[in-house]
Amino acid sequence: MLVDFAMGGETFLTHNSDVVNELGHHSYFFQFQFDGVDHFFRRDTDKGDLVFVCDHEWKIGRTLNIKEYCDLLRQYYRISDLGLSFRTVASLFTRVWGKENLVTDRPLDIHRKQRAEDALIFVLKLFDKYHELVVLDGELKRVDSEKTALRRAFRENIVPRIGKAQFKKNKLLSQQTTDELEDIKANLARYATNIREITNREVSDIKEQKDLLLKAMAAVDGRLRRLQTSLVDSKHVKSRWFEALKEFFPDVAADRIALVEEFHSDIAKILKREILATEKRLVGESDRINAELRGLDDRLNMLLKNVENPTIIVDRVFELSNLKGIAERENEYYEKEMALNTRVKELRSDLEEMKKIELSVISSEINDVLRSYAERIYGEGRKSPYLSFSKTNYKYEIFEDTGTGKAFANLIFFDWAIFALCPVPFLIHDSLLFKNVENEAVARMMEIYATLGRQTFIAIDEIKKYGEIAEQLIRRHTIVQLSNDAVLYVKDWRK
Repeated sequence: MLVDFAMGGETFLTHNSDVVNELGHHSYFFQFQFDGVDHFFRRDTDKGDLVFVCDHEWKIGRTLNIKEYCDLLRQYYRISDLGLSFRTVASLFTRVWGKENLVTDRPLDIHRKQRAEDALIFVLKLFDKYHELVVLDGELKRVDSEKTALRRAFRENIVPRIGKAQFKKNKLLSQQTTDELEDIKANLARYATNIREITNREVSDIKEQKDLLLKAMAAVDGRLRRLQTSLVDSKHVKSRWFEALKEFFPDVAADRIALVEEFHSDIAKILKREILATEKRLVGESDRINAELRGLDDRLNMLLKNVENPTIIVDRVFELSNLKGIAERENEYYEKEMALNTRVKELRSDLEEMKKIELSVISSEINDVLRSYAERIYGEGRKSPYLSFSKTNYKYEIFEDTGTGKAFANLIFFDWAIFALCPVPFLIHDSLLFKNVENEAVARMMEIYATLGRQTFIAIDEIKKYGEIAEQLIRRHTIVQLSNDAVLYVKDWRK
């Protein structure tokens, strides 16, 4: 946890709060060496969000917030080009008791609530494959944003939105208006001397519209008459009508009769409310149709009144041009919406396919390395763990072997594989990873740790049980050795 703290981690301050409780707030001093140059830093437990840059005598020079410090480490460890923060990479491969990344079959999850899709993006970035998807993803976001903007314009009635049926009608209308405009253009002289021909065309159009409106009006009037008849005829049963019944049947229950009357009365009230509401809506519809009919009559009267007026040609051309423009504008937005929908689907499909291919390549590379490590530790022919990716998730499993020791060994193998294939800055493996692994396997693991070629921190107990060779190897690389007498701090608070 202290190594993780020096690397910008936060968990030490929460999971190991007993240290501050026992010792009070204190400082940690740590030194890095990059390209032969030493770098000195200090971090205090009471100012965990800050890191102090020091000189070789530990005098404070400047102060960095934790993000600036981690960005500096990302630069020093040369992982800036991956598009990942330093802590995102470092946290996953710091497998220490108290962290949430110790689930053996979810080695790409930094914490328990991590989304599987984020793990897929992480591994694509880690293998430097995400850049190949960024351009396609950017185009998808741009087109999707354009699609969203158009839908918002439709919703706010800034531009008209139509369906497929109206699109076809508009195409027909556009063609008809174009034909008539071309006809007027070709025969302008003839029309100038015979205005009645154009007028007759408009009169015919108006009559067709009136016929449709009159049919609609007849239907509305019919429904209104039936509703009004229902209102007049609506009656409910009166109690006095049951008096004659009681003369013949003296034992009839009067309270039951009253309940029937009350129920019938309530139903009648509900029906009456609904009839009145429908009547109001139909009257409104009737008024609208009448207004449209009056408008058509006014237009018809104007046409017939000015039948010999040459300006009617200009009016007709304007009207046709306006109708054509509206139809073509509506169709333009419809075609744009359809084109954007198609493009978004294509880009999503292309992105998913490219992602699938890249993840397949990555899993193949990792599985090859996993197989080689499993054979080095357990011998040839032993089953190795297997990583697979789906569209939105991943699996890490070993078939027919669910033992705890093998599960933690597989977690170690996974980190080694990533370490071998990617620029992960370091590994931190706590002693709990080795507790249930066979002693011989742990002994062989020490040999691999010693040859990884990059910084690796491990904690391990009871080293004698792993054999003389492994013990010598561990002692040769030991930096800190603790015991009951040699504790980490100046105070032992176990007692």
